[in-house]
Amino acid sequence: MRRLSSLLAVTALLAVALVSSPAAGAPPIAAPTIAVTPTTTTPPTDRGVVIEVPRQSPATVDLGRAFPRGTVFSVALYENPSTGYQWIQALSVGRVPAVVLLDTDLVYPDITPMPGMGGTRYFRYQAVHRGSATITLRYQRPWEATPVQQVTLRVRVR
Repeated sequence: MRRLSSLLAVTALLAVALVSSPAAGAPPIAAPTIAVTPTTTTPPTDRGVVIEVPRQSPATVDLGRAFPRGTVFSVALYENPSTGYQWIQALSVGRVPAVVLLDTDLVYPDITPMPGMGGTRYFRYQAVHRGSATITLRYQRPWEATPVQQVTLRVRVR
């Protein structure tokens, strides 16, 4: 008797499952599609004067002009963090700094991102006091002592 009631219960469950499933050959019910718009990092509008440093630039670059106090300027360099290399900055100033680092960010091009793709590293500075400063940027892996590229910028503030 128990066996018969168990068999009837299983048969009833199978019947319910067959009735509620789509007919054979019917297309499956598609999940709703959600459109995803890729976002990119948009550079801030307050980069000030942008100084683009070419990939094969000379070791020392004199900017050739003095910035007025309060001027915001950015140094732009190509960087590919997937290689382990990154730009590391050292700012040499006197007792009263002529230039201060405001921030740094990495911006990728407005194209479909691909693995291993590089971007542009921006170092944003502000001229704060009259004098001069030397900005040294080294392209290296943080755990290695020797950079593969080094750029030194001489900045004057009036």
